[in-house]
Amino acid sequence: NITNSYLEELIISSNINFSEMYLYNCPNLKTLKLNNKNIDLSSIQYQDTITTIVLSASVESIKFPQRGGVIFFSKLSNIIVEENNPNFKSIDGILYSKDGSKIIYCPEEKDLTNFVISENVKTIGSWAFASTSLRLTKIDIPGTVETIEDFAFYMCYLNEITLSEGIKNIGVGAFVTDGADRRLTKLCIPSTVKCLRKGCFNGYLSIDELIVSDGITEIQEYAFTSVHITTLILPKTIKKLEDYCFVYSTIETIYFTGSEEEWNQIEKSETWNEVSTINKIVFNYSAESNE
Repeated sequence: NITNSYLEELIISSNINFSEMYLYNCPNLKTLKLNNKNIDLSSIQYQDTITTIVLSASVESIKFPQRGGVIFFSKLSNIIVEENNPNFKSIDGILYSKDGSKIIYCPEEKDLTNFVISENVKTIGSWAFASTSLRLTKIDIPGTVETIEDFAFYMCYLNEITLSEGIKNIGVGAFVTDGADRRLTKLCIPSTVKCLRKGCFNGYLSIDELIVSDGITEIQEYAFTSVHITTLILPKTIKKLEDYCFVYSTIETIYFTGSEEEWNQIEKSETWNEVSTINKIVFNYSAESNE
């Protein structure tokens, strides 16, 4: 246990075990410098005064807490990486892999509203932007990003999401929220995403127009739980609608690009639209004919 009301900076040497570390009664502690090869920050308790984390050149791996209902490092606004670290780098206080191809962690108190992902990024890591307090409301993800990992934007109350052609994988719970209403005017899932995974967009969300692009074949369970959708466009490439994929949802109109016969051939779980309301299904829909 570390207790010191005057301590402003703490340097943790390479032989320190993080397990059950308590930073108790350190109200002025702002900076945490880490020299360990392998770091697990999820085991540090009472770290809510820290604003800056510094990674030395010796750090090889780092694990942050899984954010969500409980806020860890709630005052953290900046991550600094020593320049000669071969594994990580920091860009504007956000932690990336050394080559810049993966975003690993955005600090909880980072002052972001709109954020455009760099075209150098291939992967947005698990829990990278997940937060109840991050101010991010608009995200633009280019097609050079191939994978959005599980829970990447969990509890991040986005009002505008741009997903470009080229994105291949949207992870479990990637954009899930809970307990706060939000509205998207339009959400287009690119054709390069073949499967919408479990819980990827569920939770208290209104979407005026949801376009599931041609080429997508499967919508997994709980993908759009408790979502109000005015217009849902589904492609005839859909082969499977899993359990509860639209549970507790309200859908004004489904526009299906195939025929009624093709709609009936889709493998649908008996509970795919459990406790949901679908007011109307239109077959043989084409965007060109409705312009």
